[in-house]
Amino acid sequence: MKRVVTLIAIVSLFFSCSDDPEHDFTHKPKPDPYAITEILPETESGHNKEPYVSEAVELMGLIFRLAGSPGYYNGCNVPSVAESADSYFAHMTNHKAVTLAKSYRQRGVAYDAVTGYANQLIFYKPDKIVFATNYKEGSNTSFDRWDKTMKKEMLAAINDFYKKSDFHSWFVSIEEEQKAAIAAFKSVCDIDYTWFNTFYGKNNNLASRIILSFMIGSHNNGISLERLDGTYLLTPVFGSLSQYGTGIRFGGDANLIIHEFSHPYCNPLIDKYWSSMSSKANQVFSVVKEQMASQAYGTARTMMYETLVRSCSISYLRTHNQENLAKSYIDYDESKGFMLVKTIVDRLEAYEREPDKYGGTLDGFMREIIDAINNFQI
Repeated sequence: MKRVVTLIAIVSLFFSCSDDPEHDFTHKPKPDPYAITEILPETESGHNKEPYVSEAVELMGLIFRLAGSPGYYNGCNVPSVAESADSYFAHMTNHKAVTLAKSYRQRGVAYDAVTGYANQLIFYKPDKIVFATNYKEGSNTSFDRWDKTMKKEMLAAINDFYKKSDFHSWFVSIEEEQKAAIAAFKSVCDIDYTWFNTFYGKNNNLASRIILSFMIGSHNNGISLERLDGTYLLTPVFGSLSQYGTGIRFGGDANLIIHEFSHPYCNPLIDKYWSSMSSKANQVFSVVKEQMASQAYGTARTMMYETLVRSCSISYLRTHNQENLAKSYIDYDESKGFMLVKTIVDRLEAYEREPDKYGGTLDGFMREIIDAINNFQI
């Protein structure tokens, strides 16, 4: 919450001169606040260790809850938040934003498309929401499930909804639940963020922020965007928050975070060395094709993205005193058809022991991983 408030303050300060006629030296017309034109400041770099509850994500989630959208209308598993929201916003069920949400559901806007949209929003002023445009178009695939007309219609509608409902007052009213959710998350996901640089090698073009959400219920959405400066920003939105006695529990674990943050390291390595492993990967894929398709992994290459990520996540667990959890994930991944995980995990032991021997980067160890893949017996 503190980070969001700070960001709003920075944005307000950044634009204070343009709101003052005495300082409007250019005499240019003010930009349309609903147009996708302003590049707003966002300075996160590296992995942001502090999770937070995003007002924009909860706003979009709440609207789709009122619209009866799958994953949202019955999603929130913290009764005090759910009951408060349903009571506070009962008079807003016929608002245009809700009507649009109902309509857009029929056009494929649900689940991560909602959070993907929210992750492109920023507060131009405390009561004015616009799209941030310091991202490359098309880099947020969840956002791109909305066409241009839908994006603009919904933006105008949510601004009106935000003001008329006094959404911010409700958001502030659940501050204690937000604090409890953050504490619950950190209690089970105390991540060693230094591991990413020591295991994969330093990457100055990656940044991350972790968002927690009550409104998406038990779901977790992996959202990523690329900034205009080339920085790849990971913005996963984690639900899995539920009532636990008088407190709140987070239903995930460290593997969930390591997994999500490993894709931008692992996927490019699979692409780089694809020609050296594609033959065996295609053989493996032919055996588990239906099982992969049921999990939305439709090609041998996407299967290998996921295989390497899962293997490296298990390596993290194994080297951070979570051996039992590592073993359980190996069994789980094999049950899901990821036949190569154990083979790669076993080979990674050599890298874990002597990373410097391979230049201290996973790229330097890829020759060994490729050898393990190509010698796998189906």
